[in-house]
Amino acid sequence: MKQMLAMLLLVAAMLSCNSAGKQSAENETKPAGLMMKEPTEAEQREIKADVMARVAEIYSLVEAAYRSTADMGPDVDIDREFCTRSWCDLRDKVLEKQRRTEYLCLDMDYWVMGQDVDRFYADSFEFVGFDEADKGRVIVSLKVHNMDSETPVELELVRSDGEWRIDNFKDLKYDIDFRVMMEDYMEEDLDANSERQ
Repeated sequence: MKQMLAMLLLVAAMLSCNSAGKQSAENETKPAGLMMKEPTEAEQREIKADVMARVAEIYSLVEAAYRSTADMGPDVDIDREFCTRSWCDLRDKVLEKQRRTEYLCLDMDYWVMGQDVDRFYADSFEFVGFDEADKGRVIVSLKVHNMDSETPVELELVRSDGEWRIDNFKDLKYDIDFRVMMEDYMEEDLDANSERQ
């Protein structure tokens, strides 16, 4: 009887692990930020604390990456480390189109909010709130300091690959929505015009 009970418990545990694995895999394939229900107040407090810790961690590591290469830009693809797959895929398409057509879209670095880098750091992190249309998407504001200039920035983050990742950068000083700018650029027919250069 004890052996039978132990065997049943083992089978139940294996089924539970298999079900959790399937659920985890399903969560990874859902669109970034999609949340079925609005989070409770307690869940919102937990999300806020988690997001703020993550953003502070991201920018600490990004600052170190820029410092480690004498302000020439990081040696690693920091977007792949800290941004969503959707963001990275769009950025890669934009970079390829820029290379092919020689028309620039990304003529500044959205991490440092400038073309050149000197004494870059970020501070004044604040949780703005949950996106009205998508409660799984959160907005954080911060200030990026670079080249003796200060730029107010908004980040959109979603939970992706098991952690909070950046899905968009907005420069509030010059009203630049980087995702919209890249999407618009990808819709432009520049190949035919590239012969005129």
